[in-house]
Amino acid sequence: MQGKTLQALALIMHSTNGQPTLVITPLAVLYVWKREIEARLMLSPELVCVYHGQQRNLPAIHLQTYRIILTNYETIMSVCNHISLTRELTDRFCNAVLNGTAKSTA
Repeated sequence: MQGKTLQALALIMHSTNGQPTLVITPLAVLYVWKREIEARLMLSPELVCVYHGQQRNLPAIHLQTYRIILTNYETIMSVCNHISLTRELTDRFCNAVLNGTAKSTA
């Protein structure tokens, strides 16, 4: 991991608002992010959640116990219409995905 990814991780760790950070990645690198977060940030595995597969059934209140929540684009697109995500930014992202105006970085 290098460049933008390390910058993103530094920004996540610098944030002190007490809220979990939602990181949306391509599926191919979802678990790479998890391993790198645990290795480089020395976070306990209990503070990093992969919201994918069976973990998609976690209640929203349980997700608030994590420091970082990792998911992929397809998972977010599939759940945007089914659960109430109360964060304004997440709502904006879901609307952008649904409207086809979301952008991704290379």
